[in-house]
Amino acid sequence: MGIGYILIPYKRTFVFVVGFVMILLFCGMSVAYDNYRVTSWGDDIITWGPGTDAALDSPQAIANMMAHWKGRGFTGVCWRPCVIGLAGADALYINDPNLTGYIMGWLVRSVIQANQTFDVLGIARTSAEAQGLKFWAWVPTVYSRGAPATGPGITLAYPVEEKYVHDHPEVLTIDRSGKKQYMVSEYAYPGARSSKVDEFKFLAQQCGVRNFIACLRTESFQIQAEPDKADQFGFNQPVVDAMQSLYGVNILTDSRFDVYSVSYNVHDPMVENWRILRGGYLTQFYRDLRAGLNSIDPNCKIAVWIPGGEYIGSTLGNWRLDWRTWVNEGLIDQLGLWFNLAFASDYTTRNYLTHYSDIGILPSSTFKQYIQSSNHPNTQLMTSRSAEFYPTDPGSDFNGRLTFGLWDSYYIAWYQRWQQWKKDLKDFGHIKFIEQDFDNFPVGTTGNGGGLGDFCYDPVLRSSQGMWHPIGAGTDGNPSIQNIIKHGSLGCAMKLAASPSPVLYCERKATYDRSRIYHIENNISNGNCTVEFWAYRRNNDSAVKTLFLDGEAASDNSVGIDLRKNGVIYYLNNNAWALSSTTSSTNIWQKFTINIDVSNKRYSAFMGVNAETPVCVNALYDKTKNGFSAIAFMSGGGSVVYLDDISVKWVPQLYYMPKRRYTFIDEDFENQMVGATLNGCTPQSGNVWNTLPGSSQNQFLVENRLSFGDGVKCMSVQGNTSSVIASGQYAGVRLDPNYLAVADFDVWLRSGTVAKVALLKTHGGNPTAALYAHDGNWWYWNNGSYQNSGIAYEKEVWIRLQMVLNCVTKTYTMYVQTAGEMPKPLASAVAWDSGTNVNDVVYLEVSAPQASSNMTYFDNFVVTYGAPGCGDELHPYPVGDFSQDCKVNLFDLAIFAQNWLGNGPTGNMNNDQTVDMVDFATFAANWLADPYQSN
Repeated sequence: MGIGYILIPYKRTFVFVVGFVMILLFCGMSVAYDNYRVTSWGDDIITWGPGTDAALDSPQAIANMMAHWKGRGFTGVCWRPCVIGLAGADALYINDPNLTGYIMGWLVRSVIQANQTFDVLGIARTSAEAQGLKFWAWVPTVYSRGAPATGPGITLAYPVEEKYVHDHPEVLTIDRSGKKQYMVSEYAYPGARSSKVDEFKFLAQQCGVRNFIACLRTESFQIQAEPDKADQFGFNQPVVDAMQSLYGVNILTDSRFDVYSVSYNVHDPMVENWRILRGGYLTQFYRDLRAGLNSIDPNCKIAVWIPGGEYIGSTLGNWRLDWRTWVNEGLIDQLGLWFNLAFASDYTTRNYLTHYSDIGILPSSTFKQYIQSSNHPNTQLMTSRSAEFYPTDPGSDFNGRLTFGLWDSYYIAWYQRWQQWKKDLKDFGHIKFIEQDFDNFPVGTTGNGGGLGDFCYDPVLRSSQGMWHPIGAGTDGNPSIQNIIKHGSLGCAMKLAASPSPVLYCERKATYDRSRIYHIENNISNGNCTVEFWAYRRNNDSAVKTLFLDGEAASDNSVGIDLRKNGVIYYLNNNAWALSSTTSSTNIWQKFTINIDVSNKRYSAFMGVNAETPVCVNALYDKTKNGFSAIAFMSGGGSVVYLDDISVKWVPQLYYMPKRRYTFIDEDFENQMVGATLNGCTPQSGNVWNTLPGSSQNQFLVENRLSFGDGVKCMSVQGNTSSVIASGQYAGVRLDPNYLAVADFDVWLRSGTVAKVALLKTHGGNPTAALYAHDGNWWYWNNGSYQNSGIAYEKEVWIRLQMVLNCVTKTYTMYVQTAGEMPKPLASAVAWDSGTNVNDVVYLEVSAPQASSNMTYFDNFVVTYGAPGCGDELHPYPVGDFSQDCKVNLFDLAIFAQNWLGNGPTGNMNNDQTVDMVDFATFAANWLADPYQSN
């Protein structure tokens, strides 16, 4: 995966996480063992939102996801709570956002707003219980207790700090030189233990939680350098005193405890005594926690997750985990194994004795046998090991599994955002990628850490404000909000000072890189987009450069215009600045428009209310990764410039053909029973599924581990080369010469598997049209044989495919869209098989020739047919159909009027850059004589 960062909110702390790793998702059928879905609410709200179910940012979204997890086969939910902004939760200092920065400020603000809007934790618990799911509060803050924003040894600003640790910094563990390891407390201090116990008691008393995971995971390495050695820390005075009292050893001076000595022996018995002592303090914490929760409700349950060995592991240290005492004294009710407590590099050279992947790991039987012989044989043992999406039985030693679901959440969030954007495109004619008039920003504010706005699309606004930074109060030279000079009579505008030559950025959290799964929104990477802004140059010394960027590369100089001193304007052409014949004025608001043909890498820029004055026409740009998600306004020195009413409107190229009027099959498998064989099953709409001769019925099953869209089920195919299933074999689609036939479906390919989907006349005969995933590429049937498209397919990701059969030309066109990416053509005007004629009848056939150990997954089969209507290359949308619903009607008139009054581009039908009476006459003529109304 690409390297990025997000803020992970815990119960009373936030953790700044560098990178992601692929972690586990199991979504299986109903089983005898527990299957717990682990979710990090604070992550979810800023990673997958706003406004998607996966974001969990509303009561309805939480209810929807609990139902989704129930449908996936989970039996419980481990929910990571965050009480920042929750009444009564006062154990945190929120560090100065001006020190932590605009990203941290935005994240803290997002969590606070949600917690103050509704009872997040209460809704989560009751929604889980309504679905019959066990609810656990996953509290991974035992060793993640926050940190100051700045200080010695801190390499990354941190947004929160626990109040007790702030007031008692001596409880932080130190090395022999006195260096602190932030976030990590020594529980030799009674106050360190009691303050942490109080947090759990708060969740029990105020939030009704009864099941707790007191997780040992730490993110201490994220804000400071990793420990040089595993045994570097643990030299606080109570530990020093205890070692002197018990063993007569001064660990501050004894050379055996010098981890930097070339003679250091990681297996020295006295060093081991020290590790056992430190582990004993953790055991005492669990005794205190059990007593504290019992005082509220003796039925409260406690779970602990560990790497799976005798030592705590990276990046905390080598102290002993006395898990046997935890079990035998009944301090815990559940023990989770093989859990990655932290990300640590070079854990072998740093002398860690346990790492969850391959060092010091005990077999599960060791834990199981001890539990069975202990005073508490009912203690549960859980595993966190499983291949993503492809679970195996946890085995007889375990009572269940603990699984994460980053990719499942990603698919839900991306799909829902994409559906919303397609609706916006239909309703508005474009996606409001950025829309900002600054009127809602208070004058003189510095925002959250110097940032104003939002990185994300807001489904309530149906646009994104953009995140604007750096913002100052108007006295420090940074861009600032003011209301003296603005475009229009009301509101505010942005002041861009001349010195010290600041840059104002507007960013969107959007990318072409699906591996950065916390970005669910696409950047502008195909189609057309329009950038508009108003600028006010105070005098001839005022200058501002405007660049349209990919947010991943702020130094990119590919698309932009430069308003220089004395009104001279330059523009970028092939990455070089060229002089325009147009000049700008002073002491007047002027509108600038940049129209970008993203698909063809060229743009034109204009000045004027109606874009009547060209700055450049068809200038070229060169971008290796052709994408845009940010704007930069850069002062040119001299005098002040003001900016207002900035927008980016995107019209992506979708390629896909709309559904036709008549449905042959519509099958998302949600009406089928999990585990059922599909043979003989009736789809949601359409003809019965039948396995064909030579195929085993058991090779085509309904399951709930994977799905794409709003449901939880799909079809899995496992078998040999003869595995074929069909729908409509005896009642197919007639290829009427007046019709188009459109086939849509989703496929998930595992490594080593292949898949075929075909429309054909007779089983065993040549297909009329077919797509074949084989040998790493997409192949298609081209009048007698499969032809390599040269377009590779990705493995283990959902891919949407479409075949459009033109019954007039006897050809078909194919499109492909990998989840997280933009659609693209796969092949066009490919000849049908010569054995298929107009008016022949074809049916749907699906196969997945492969080794029996692998699977292919399919979902969302939709085959429709009917008159071309509109929206394709032969029958485009009628002129004036701004909503692209194949009709010219009052809805289109409303769009036309809005753009006419607002001088927008939609409605400019004669390409004169003006929406006027001439365009209205064209619109009215098409309204009165709409040839598509009958469709």
